[in-house]
Amino acid sequence: MCSVTQTIPQPALPPPPGDQTHEVRALRALRRLGHEPWTCKEQGLAVTLVLENRFNMLVVMPTGHGKSVVFMIPSMVTARTVIVVVPLMILLRGHEADATRAGLRHASYGADTIAFDDPPSIVFVSVERAATPKFVELVQTLNHFRKLHCVVVDEAHLLLSDFRSIMKRLLSLWAVGCQVVALTASLSPSKETDLKIVMSARFAVVQMSTVRPLIQYVVDKVADVDEEIVGQVIEWDCNVTSKTDMAMVYCLTRQSVEQVASMANNVAGVRTAHLHTHLDDDAKKAQL
Repeated sequence: MCSVTQTIPQPALPPPPGDQTHEVRALRALRRLGHEPWTCKEQGLAVTLVLENRFNMLVVMPTGHGKSVVFMIPSMVTARTVIVVVPLMILLRGHEADATRAGLRHASYGADTIAFDDPPSIVFVSVERAATPKFVELVQTLNHFRKLHCVVVDEAHLLLSDFRSIMKRLLSLWAVGCQVVALTASLSPSKETDLKIVMSARFAVVQMSTVRPLIQYVVDKVADVDEEIVGQVIEWDCNVTSKTDMAMVYCLTRQSVEQVASMANNVAGVRTAHLHTHLDDDAKKAQL
C-alpha cells in the first residue's frame, strides 16, 4: 500500500546523470551491498521514493526484510548526508557495524567530529541527543547548504511510548524542512494517525503485513510475577539452541525492570541487561 499525502518543501535532487533513473541507481547500490534482488517489492518502492526526496515516508516492514537499506542506499548514491535517529543503543551499534562493513563513511553524533564542509554519508544519533538545540542547528546548517538528504527515525513506533516526553523537543527537528522517513516493523494501521500527530507530519505509506510467525507471544496469569518471569527465563536459557537467540522481558515500571534483571542474574545465573529511558547513553553502553 502506498499513498502520497504531502509534498515537503525540500529542494528536489538534480536528475540522475544520463539514463540512470532512481530505481536503476538503487539496484546498483543494492548489488554493492551484496544483495539482489529486493527482499520484497515494498523495499524497492520505499528506497526509490526516499531517493526521489519528495514526500515524508512511513515504511512498515517486518524484521529481517531490510529496512536499513532504505537509508543506506540514499547515503551511497546521493551527495547528501542521511541523519538516522536511533532510539536504542544496541540498535545504533548494530547500524554502525553494518555501515562499516558496507564501507560507508559514517559518524555517531556525540562521539565523532562532524565537519560542515565534508560531512559523512550517515550520521547516527540517539533520540536524546537529536532533541538538543545544538544537534538541530547542525541539521539546519546541513539542510541550508543542501548537504542533507533526509532524517530517518528508526523503530519509530517507540516514539509513541518510551520517548513521548522528548517528542516536544523533537518538533524543531521535524520542522527543519527536509524529508522525514519513519521506519518500523511494529506499527499497526490503527496507530498510523497517532504517529502522524506525534511527529506533526503527514506521510506517504509503504506497508507490509506486521504478522511475525516466528515470534511467540505468551501471556500468563501468575501469582508471583517476579518468580514466574525468572522461571520462564531459566526455562528459555536451558533450551536455547543458538548464541544469537535472545529473549526480551517487558515490565510496566523501571523498578520492575531492574528487579527482574537482578533476580535472573543473581538467582538463576542468567546473563541479563536492563534498559529503560532513564538510563543515559553511558549507562546503556555499560549494560550492553
